[in-house]
Amino acid sequence: MFDFCLMKQKLLQKNYVEPDERFEYGIMFRVLEDGLKLYLGPDESYEAVASIPADIRLIELGTKKGNDTWLFTEYDGQYGWINSVKDDNTTSTIVFEAAAKKPVIYLYPEQETDVHVELELTEADLNTTYPKYNNGWDVVAYPDGTLLNKADGSHHKYLFWDAVNCRTKFDFSTGFCIAGSDTESFLKEKLTYMGLTEEEMNDFIVYWLPLMEHNAYNLISFQGDAYTNSAKLNITPSPDSECRIFMAYVPLDDAVDIEPQQLETFERKGFLVVEWGGAEINSKK
Repeated sequence: MFDFCLMKQKLLQKNYVEPDERFEYGIMFRVLEDGLKLYLGPDESYEAVASIPADIRLIELGTKKGNDTWLFTEYDGQYGWINSVKDDNTTSTIVFEAAAKKPVIYLYPEQETDVHVELELTEADLNTTYPKYNNGWDVVAYPDGTLLNKADGSHHKYLFWDAVNCRTKFDFSTGFCIAGSDTESFLKEKLTYMGLTEEEMNDFIVYWLPLMEHNAYNLISFQGDAYTNSAKLNITPSPDSECRIFMAYVPLDDAVDIEPQQLETFERKGFLVVEWGGAEINSKK
């Protein structure tokens, strides 16, 4: 009888629609809508099994193919689905807490060049830019990387932007699990291998090292299409080569096993564009 009750309990816990893709390191989000319904499936025709208060923080655990608005999560021991937008298909019921932090864009033309740079974000909301982004950046770029912003005559070494409510499904199928104390040496080795100059590498490390070295471990994966497809750069004139490095990482208390990521070395040639940035994925409640 005891075993039967346990089996019945497990069956009741599995009465939800299984996602097509589960995330081992899902993105944390905050509920905006008080009384947000948790359904057993990705549609309101399914039974609602919970009502979630506003300001509760949950983790996205999976998705259904072809369904961009419903996401799989767990609340108070019950797994299910929530709709991330209201009936108007515009107003959000949640906000993701991941952010694209300090992506910076360096421009290295072979000669003084007028350059127009546009950024298209499909899975995040542009937050802060410097110099100010106004339907793009218009700059005079010099071979040493110096930029003259045409809008106000100010000089810069790179174009800065960041974004909030980042909904990108970052890829952690391969990567590196590194002790926090080893972060500096790891970044120096990998960023040099991928093609950053010492100055670019130092800019990267100065920003990210204070956020990472005090964690017990960091699960790190340098993103490819998952990032570039969600943050598209349109540059005129077209560069001859682009190096876009975006690091996603998860702070961990304990080490985990992961298949090592195979990184590519970048060849710097012609009119060169370099970008680096990153995101912390906090998958702890």
